[in-house]
Amino acid sequence: MKRFLLFVVIIFYSTTLSAQVDWYNGSLDNAIKRARGNNKLVMLSLSSNNIQSCILLDEQFRTNPEYYNFVNDKFVCKKIEFSTDGAETVFQYYKVTMAPTILILDADGFELDRIVGYTPPPRDFINNLNRSYKGVDRLSDLIQAYNDNPENVAIIFRLGYKYRNLFDTEMANKYFEEVVSLDEEAKEIKMPYGQERDLISIYE
Repeated sequence: MKRFLLFVVIIFYSTTLSAQVDWYNGSLDNAIKRARGNNKLVMLSLSSNNIQSCILLDEQFRTNPEYYNFVNDKFVCKKIEFSTDGAETVFQYYKVTMAPTILILDADGFELDRIVGYTPPPRDFINNLNRSYKGVDRLSDLIQAYNDNPENVAIIFRLGYKYRNLFDTEMANKYFEEVVSLDEEAKEIKMPYGQERDLISIYE
């Protein structure tokens, strides 16, 4: 009986360990190559093991099936801790100044989008990941749209709002100031506000 119980515990423990994010153990370059070969994007987690929000996010990746089932299906997942060899070069290359930062890369290593920081509830984070995967308000797309149409006030505002969510105050203010300079057009812009995400004028 004891042997049987020990066997059950071992099976349960092994299953629990395997049901996690499938972090790629090779180099970032090889992770990108794997993504190219499997027609996937790369989810690059840049983290630090002494920051509480990084610890919280890691806990979700370890224990929340919504996380690991989603990211394992959609991405090649690569994690880099700031304290590891070569990590500083990656942080600098992608201009990452906060942890955790999740970068969504294409199969050439080009940054499509990023998510900066982590706060519960987990559902909000998984929604943001899903939006990035589906290409909804990706940073790279918004920048391209702005370059193509620099006087479109809605695009300018969405870009500023995106940078605000990335905690890049300088860039957010730059675009918000452009919006305000287009006074009459700006009054027509609505943004989600509060827990109910009601749409209100940016002037309210």
